[in-house]
Amino acid sequence: MHKKTTLRDLKVLLLKTILPVLILSTSFYVTSAQNVVSPPKKDGKRTQTSVVTARPGLTKEMVKANRNQLPTVQATPTDVPAINMRYSQKMAAITAQGIQNPPTPNIVNAVCTFNGGLVAGDLTLNNGRFFRDGVPSSCAGPKACPGPFGTGPYFYDTYTMQNLTCASQCVTVNYIANVGGGDVFVVAYNGSFDPANLCGNYMADGGSSSLSGGAAVQFTFTMPANATVVFVAMAAQISTACPSYTMTVTGLTCTPPPACSPIGPSVLSLTPGPPVASTVFNETFNTVVPLPAGWASQNLSLPIGATGWFQGNTGVFPGNTPPGYIAANFNNTSALATISNWLFAPSVTLKNGDTLSFYTRTTSGTFPDRLQVRMNTTNQGVNVGANNTSVGDYTTLLLDINPTYTATGYPTSWTQFKIPITGLAGPTAGRLAFRYFVEGGGPPGANSDYIGIDDVVYTTTNLGPPPVSCTGSVTCLKVDITGGNPGATYNVVINAVPATAGYPRTISNYTSGDCIPVTPAVNTTYNLVSVIDASNPCCVGTGNSGTPTVTITPGSITPIAITANPSGPLCAGNPTLLTVTGAGGAQTFTNSAPVLIPGTGTSGLEALILLIYW
Repeated sequence: MHKKTTLRDLKVLLLKTILPVLILSTSFYVTSAQNVVSPPKKDGKRTQTSVVTARPGLTKEMVKANRNQLPTVQATPTDVPAINMRYSQKMAAITAQGIQNPPTPNIVNAVCTFNGGLVAGDLTLNNGRFFRDGVPSSCAGPKACPGPFGTGPYFYDTYTMQNLTCASQCVTVNYIANVGGGDVFVVAYNGSFDPANLCGNYMADGGSSSLSGGAAVQFTFTMPANATVVFVAMAAQISTACPSYTMTVTGLTCTPPPACSPIGPSVLSLTPGPPVASTVFNETFNTVVPLPAGWASQNLSLPIGATGWFQGNTGVFPGNTPPGYIAANFNNTSALATISNWLFAPSVTLKNGDTLSFYTRTTSGTFPDRLQVRMNTTNQGVNVGANNTSVGDYTTLLLDINPTYTATGYPTSWTQFKIPITGLAGPTAGRLAFRYFVEGGGPPGANSDYIGIDDVVYTTTNLGPPPVSCTGSVTCLKVDITGGNPGATYNVVINAVPATAGYPRTISNYTSGDCIPVTPAVNTTYNLVSVIDASNPCCVGTGNSGTPTVTITPGSITPIAITANPSGPLCAGNPTLLTVTGAGGAQTFTNSAPVLIPGTGTSGLEALILLIYW
């Protein structure tokens, strides 16, 4: 029988998988229809006879054919230290955040085991041992020190531990004399042990000895936060060994927790819906004179030539999206020189995950061309320096097409390039620019001919709106946690208004950004109570904020069922057929793109996006 998945399960799956998928999607780099960086090839280069021309929009071959008919035109340039804080300080920090009932149990379930033996050569009690009154200490009923008994010598061992849980703990001690002879008795002391004063710093004891091969003895006691305890395991018989005993301690950390790295700020919010892509600009260059709004150019070639960026000549080749495109050519300089002709895209807010895409091409590749794409993250200006080798504020090279000037390194048909924006610390006001940059270019040069650029598109993504919630549906909250130790998980506490059963609610071993599923029955506002390092309860976060509200749309969920065929495990790359029933009839899907499943319209949810991965 095929496994069925409800809409509720599917939404949780959707919200848990879409963020990693989006993150993975940013790892793709430049796509191209051909290899744009080819090994250098020196064979086959031809030196063109010097032909100086001011006629724009031509290739070198076209100039050769028309050089006797060319007019002359004047060239013009175009334009922690809060580590292991005391419990009282941490509680004060929590109170400052408005937490009325902070979680304080900090329960430690680790069992610390100590194996030892009371044998010749151990330390000895020479003025008596502890009196065994038969009454074990307990957290609920602490007792007075029973006092010393006998003379000695009695063998003893000591073990020291500290309460590093930032809370008072009820500590459980269990001890047993293993088979082999003798007996063992355990006493707990606060801070230190003086064998000459058995009642000094006394805290608790087991009341009786554990005999070899007999039953274990257990006692409990309350230990304040940050206090140190010394456990003394002693024999009850003079000069009598206990070759083997075992003592376990529960309620304290067995090893010191990692040092604190300050946690916070942390923000509670609704997990947004799938990111929404939007186009910032989309330029087809059907008109280049004047340049489209927001665009600018600057030709720093030296000596400057007759052309800058100009309307593409459809006689050379048509636009990728006809009719127009923008072009540059060898006449950007008037001599054998380095061409450096800049075309600035409109100012934008640069964000990681954004994409710049464009189409470009050259003619035959006989005279190799080259194009760079550069980024300015300093400002939104057009400072590129003052000469043909300077880059000014455009220091980040995003793409370099044909830097080794090969005949096949620049595409000879319209080819799309996609450049993902990465490496930014956050949203940045900046600008992108194209640079027609050709060394050894110009009319007499072996390099530079004619290039076109078309269909330049800059896209960004914005957080989508929170998904619609209806009665009984699952909504995801998330806590974005900054600071803390790398790779740390946290114990997060959230509360709900109005009062809701199960709240305040603790989410243990939480990873920043993960989904916290909630299913409110009415409009509910949530708040972040505390964030504590799961491996060290003394590391309490500060700067908690966020009060997201889940608004419930009246209506009920229309269940759907998804059946997979085949239903068993699949190898990577194998297809599967999914049949969806109950959402506007039965439908089948076999692709890995988002699929829109029409809703019935009765629940207030008109559609569901299904993501299929294998």
